Amino acid sequence: MIIWGSRDPLSSHLKFKEKFKFKFELISDQDEDLCKLFDAIKMKNVYGKKVCGMERSTFLIDEKGVLRQGWQKVRVKEHVDKVLAAAKQL
Repeated sequence: MIIWGSRDPLSSHLKFKEKFKFKFELISDQDEDLCKLFDAIKMKNVYGKKVCGMERSTFLIDEKGVLRQGWQKVRVKEHVDKVLAAAKQL
């Protein structure tokens, strides 16, 4: 199962999901509980100003709910292939 999440409100997720015809679930983490649990909130430097923001991350969790692998500072190019390869090894 694929679940995608961010701090955006659920209404924003629904529009995004519909626009791109995603078949996976989107979750809203406006309170940042999951973001903090997975250490995905980082201090960033945006135009010389320090801000607290999301670090693009992927987490592979098995069917028992065990975290098997995590990738942080994700760059989209070739990332999907890495995740799929790791998932196939489970």
